[in-house]
Amino acid sequence: MEEMKDRIITLRKMKGLTQKEFAERIGVKRGTLSNYELGRNIPVESVRMMICREYGVKREWLETGQGEMFEEKNRYDLVLEMSDEHLKNENEAFRRRLISVISELPEEHLSLLAAYAKRIVGD
Repeated sequence: MEEMKDRIITLRKMKGLTQKEFAERIGVKRGTLSNYELGRNIPVESVRMMICREYGVKREWLETGQGEMFEEKNRYDLVLEMSDEHLKNENEAFRRRLISVISELPEEHLSLLAAYAKRIVGD
C-alpha cells in the first residue's frame, strides 16, 4: 500500500520540481522534505495544509490515498494558471484584473476571444 511519502514524491515529480523547489513553495527546508520522502518524518498538519493549498491537492488523497488527487479548479484558477507564463512580466494588479474579466466571460465570448487571439499570434 502506498504511503504519504510516496504520494509526496509522486506529486513533486508530476509537477516537475526538485526537492528544493517543492520545499520552498511549502515553506520547509529541502532536508525536511527529503525526510518526508524517505518516510523518516510525516508532515505536520500545517505542512499538509500548505501542500494541499499550494499544489491544489485534495487533503483526503494526500493523507489516505483515497479519492481524486487534485481539487477541481474553477475557470478563474485555470485562466490564472495559463496566464502565469504568458503575462509574467506584467503588473500583478493588471494581470489579476485581466484574468478576472476573462474568467467571467460567457462561453460564446470566450470562443470569440480565443479565435481573435489565434489571429493575433498567427497560430
